[in-house]
Amino acid sequence: MVRLLRDEQKVTPKMFEHIVANMGLDAANVERLRKGLVRPTRARQTLGYVKLEEDQLKVIGDWYHYAILALLDTEDFSNDPAWLAARLGLSKAEASLALDRLERLKIIEQTSQGEWIQLQGPHLSTLDTTVTSQALKQLQRQILELSQQALQVVPIEKRSHSTLTVSFQSDQIIYVKEQINKLRRTLHQRIRKCSKKPDTVYQFAISFFPLTK
Repeated sequence: MVRLLRDEQKVTPKMFEHIVANMGLDAANVERLRKGLVRPTRARQTLGYVKLEEDQLKVIGDWYHYAILALLDTEDFSNDPAWLAARLGLSKAEASLALDRLERLKIIEQTSQGEWIQLQGPHLSTLDTTVTSQALKQLQRQILELSQQALQVVPIEKRSHSTLTVSFQSDQIIYVKEQINKLRRTLHQRIRKCSKKPDTVYQFAISFFPLTK
């Protein structure tokens, strides 16, 4: 119990039911406690990756599907298409269809408590250093376009755009890509560790490509 009070241990659904069974509370108060204490297992509980198959990527290839999965982790998440549309700059139709696709592919589901949780993952990955596809190219194009938009409209104190131009031994590209992947996942882990109560979703993108022909 001391660990629970110090927030060193999470209250699981089974643990919650055991605790309230001996408290003599009515149904309304039990539900009130449930909303305050019990949260389904979401992406932040563990750091692991499940690689999307090509057919899945074709269905949820647009960037906002992954943004919705990240929003699941925020305290005020709502599956209301209007809320999602406002947070991500989508139309209500796009937001509604995206939720339907994620549910249909069994990537997310709604619990009996009415909350949405991620079933696959907890983090989806499109990473493959040896192959590409039209769906993956489309996703990357969208992310680059979003980066360009942010460069124009987001204040500099809320974003980071930087570049590095360097001479390079071209046959070391595999090593560089491995280091970039390592950096991405290390940064992911550290961001999660310092963000106890996420309230927004950011996109991290790195490009490394030849300027010479």
